[in-house]
Amino acid sequence: MMSFFSCERSWIKIGMKSVGAVLALLRFASAFPNDCPNVTVVHSVSKDGWNAGCLGLHYDEEPTTALGCRKACYSNVNCSVWQWVYDKVGDDDVYKCWRGGDVHGCGERGGGQKQEQFAGDLKDGERIQHGALKVLANNTFIFYKGLSHYPEDTGNESVKIARCKLACYTTVACSVWQYNKDGCYIEDRDGPLTSENKAEVEVETEAAKTMNNGQTIEHYCPFYVPPEPEEGLPWVWIITGIVLGLLALAAIIYSLQKTPKVKKTRDVKITPKEEPEEEVPLTTVYFIPQPTMLVQQPMVAPYAPVPTGPVYSMPMGPAVEYAMPTGPAYSAVPTGMPAMV
Repeated sequence: MMSFFSCERSWIKIGMKSVGAVLALLRFASAFPNDCPNVTVVHSVSKDGWNAGCLGLHYDEEPTTALGCRKACYSNVNCSVWQWVYDKVGDDDVYKCWRGGDVHGCGERGGGQKQEQFAGDLKDGERIQHGALKVLANNTFIFYKGLSHYPEDTGNESVKIARCKLACYTTVACSVWQYNKDGCYIEDRDGPLTSENKAEVEVETEAAKTMNNGQTIEHYCPFYVPPEPEEGLPWVWIITGIVLGLLALAAIIYSLQKTPKVKKTRDVKITPKEEPEEEVPLTTVYFIPQPTMLVQQPMVAPYAPVPTGPVYSMPMGPAVEYAMPTGPAYSAVPTGMPAMV
């Protein structure tokens, strides 16, 4: 009885996962555009030293530079890897653009060429992811038939699982990836899931019992996020600094030429300021005494009329003369006037 219920719960769980995976595939078919500009760089030769050669790429003759090769891959949602590779053609040194979407064997080049030899020829390249993705379900112990199978020979099991998941994440046509001891199984353009494979999920087969890792995912194109600018001179800050410097210089020149404004005030009666009286310097007058000389004048008798009557004579006494003092005479002289003698 217990085994019956356990088996029933297992079938219910498997059925729910299958329905979720089918819905995810239907949503993907109509959700991802062909011109999604949002690109995420997963690995880069110049930034993280990624130098893994990948199989499944095709030669693109049009790009003549590494930048042109990158733009060609960025503009194609089915391109997940581009590589700019050195090649020797006769006596000429040439560079070729290799890119594609259904890639595999990115751990080592085919044809017996070692990875170290290819690393010297790989000059630039990236592994990119178009748009974004959602993980809808983690799949274990189930198996979808019809997926593309890529055996993995290098690395431990953790490296192999991560490589398988990355292959699906960077392929917009992939909605399911699975891993077991036999290698990596992913959906791509060469191995798309058909309606029959989506409806029939194996659970009792040996492949299903060994599928210990896998996911059902959905690719979608979010709002465009511009890529980060490459390292170099900070031209934005340089130009901004120059503009601000010129504006500051113009403001300084304008402030130096600016005339002061006349301030408007109410009418105020202004009384004239009294000028202080000019002080006249005092003049000191020194009095210098001058000698006074007395000049004796002749005495003149006053005129008397001659009487017409009889003449009488009066006896005359002796004449007495009076003399003026001979000492110096002093007189007060007004200030500022010359002395008179």
